[in-house]
Amino acid sequence: MKNTTGNKSRKSRTKWALPSSELVAKSNGPLSNLLKSKEWSSSTAKLPLALGQELNGHWVIPDLVQFRHFMIAGFHIYKYDCIHSILAGWLSVRTPDEMRLLLMDTTMKDLYRYGKLPHLLSPMLKTNKSIDRALLWIIGEFDRRVELLRQAGVRDIDAYNERAKKSASRKGVQSVSETIPHIVIVIAELWFVELNSAVFSRFCKAVATRAYKTGIHLVGMTTHPDESLTKSLQSSIHGRVSFNLLNADFSRLVVGQYGAEKLELNHDMLIRLRAGRLIRAQGARILPAETAKIVQFWAKQGKPDFIPEFGPKETRGEIGIPSVKTRR
Repeated sequence: MKNTTGNKSRKSRTKWALPSSELVAKSNGPLSNLLKSKEWSSSTAKLPLALGQELNGHWVIPDLVQFRHFMIAGFHIYKYDCIHSILAGWLSVRTPDEMRLLLMDTTMKDLYRYGKLPHLLSPMLKTNKSIDRALLWIIGEFDRRVELLRQAGVRDIDAYNERAKKSASRKGVQSVSETIPHIVIVIAELWFVELNSAVFSRFCKAVATRAYKTGIHLVGMTTHPDESLTKSLQSSIHGRVSFNLLNADFSRLVVGQYGAEKLELNHDMLIRLRAGRLIRAQGARILPAETAKIVQFWAKQGKPDFIPEFGPKETRGEIGIPSVKTRR
């Protein structure tokens, strides 16, 4: 099987060290307290979302895998504080063998700080051309993974990876060759990508029909939900967070009812869980210096291992989708 989520050197990596709790939760800020909580340490989530704390003191840590996809709506500073907390949470518990990232930020205001993570599948995607190339690759990766699941006779990525682990522990048994990581696509401004991308509509259709079972998830941020929530995304994004929004119509579009337009401008947020249940919480936050320490910790263990489409020219696929080939 062709390894499309990293080069051969990644296969030889046998063990990654996770950052210590002292490094990730050193201060007494909102995120540090969340990461020190019993709810976090006992969570069985595949991709736990470090969101914040309810008014009753309960920490809100849902699973992105259960949501399938996730939206963060609101003004700039609050959206980015939320995604930084989510990424810091993942980087404290997930190695590059378990989770890979595609980061799309045309403004280059905040996500650039993650540029040295070994979890990255590509350099920071900041131009329309590079974003389209990445979206085309993802569409091909959907197809490749669907085929891998079909060949293995399993329903989803977790069952596939479980079989891979069992195969590796049994001598002479190799029904599945290797585990495959979850992929999270982070888009800093959904409406801008939708407006300028030539393939975004194709990507949305693939997200709606094939993403969940293949372990590919979208986390999209937006200030303009009226221009971002296409019909396919509306039905696919089950998890949503809203900070203060411009008007009541935006609130109803994002969380299903009015109220987000009245939230305080202090990380006050509404979280829509599955089945439409709403909870109000105070969003977690992490300082840039703390993020830098986590990124530095991972950067010392290895460089980003890019997919062929963003590697040297001689390794790129001829039609921009190098991953559609599957094991025969």
